[in-house]
Amino acid sequence: MPQYIDRFNELAETQDGYLGSEFKHWFSLPGAEKSDVALVKEIILTELSKQQTEVAGLVGECFAVVPFVSVFLVRAGIKHTVVIGDVLVDGESYFGATSDSIYADLETGYEHNKPIDAHTWITLEDGTIIDLTILASYATKQGRSLPELDEAIYISASPHKNFVHIPYHLGPEYVIKVYTAPDEYEISVTEEWIFGLYSLLFPDSKK
Repeated sequence: MPQYIDRFNELAETQDGYLGSEFKHWFSLPGAEKSDVALVKEIILTELSKQQTEVAGLVGECFAVVPFVSVFLVRAGIKHTVVIGDVLVDGESYFGATSDSIYADLETGYEHNKPIDAHTWITLEDGTIIDLTILASYATKQGRSLPELDEAIYISASPHKNFVHIPYHLGPEYVIKVYTAPDEYEISVTEEWIFGLYSLLFPDSKK
């Protein structure tokens, strides 16, 4: 965890804001307040259950699930950062992402049906990692039975020693530019999301 926090904070200090602006949708770790991980998990499970989400539906869908969950965490006043990167599983890269590949994707932007060789997850203000899809994806790849929904949420406070998250980019910009289709509806939804997230993190700032 100390290595993760160091990598995260280096990005927090050096990365430009959203689309090069002053809007930075992240914070340095750890924050002043300890995150209520139990409440966060309850919110996630409640909203996924409302959508009748099955664990199989989480496999390979991190870029769809993370923004969905992030919106509800914003509404609940839970401070968090969306993180883009890779995961080492037993020491091997699971998604094949690098810092260079992430920034190349940002430069290229959205390409219809192009596979994304990167991963996204949520980091709470105390440094806790919430990964919504890695356990389901890994179980599927290994040919194992899928966990129940309440056990399919990776939380870094729990023992998962064979998973190491490597952050390469912070905030929603990658999700919006690389994953989200550039149509009017999607743009309106993501604008509401990014401004809600910014307002949550910096309530006294003028947008």
